[in-house]
Amino acid sequence: MTAAVFRDLLRGTLAHQLAAGLDKPTPDGRTPAQQLTDIGEVVRAHGFAFVRLNEPAALALNAAAELLLIADAGAHCVWVFDLKGNYIRKLTIFDKVDLIEPRGVAFNPTGSRIYVSDAARAHVFIYDAEYDEVGLFGTPGA
Repeated sequence: MTAAVFRDLLRGTLAHQLAAGLDKPTPDGRTPAQQLTDIGEVVRAHGFAFVRLNEPAALALNAAAELLLIADAGAHCVWVFDLKGNYIRKLTIFDKVDLIEPRGVAFNPTGSRIYVSDAARAHVFIYDAEYDEVGLFGTPGA
């Protein structure tokens, strides 16, 4: 699969449905998590065998910056890729505390902030566009 096909897949219906937060299975019965795993297979097809999506939970697409973020609760991280399928980095720590169960990820409208919700920590962690820590909010039980 070429980079152009990969980019088209991410910009296509699947990515837009997932980015919009659809939580219903597709007509063929695949859940959003299974669809994200399919994206992971495409990523691995580009030669990134070390990337293993364990429990993908959410996807954020920033078309302007050409970035794809995948919150992976099973791997305790958020994977960052460009739209050519290149691995950029992973987000695993905020203020010296490990992410435990990232279940949500989103960009703000300008793309200058990344929000990562961690279900186990009951916090939303905020990063800037350079992946530096900016802040957090939320409390357990709230």
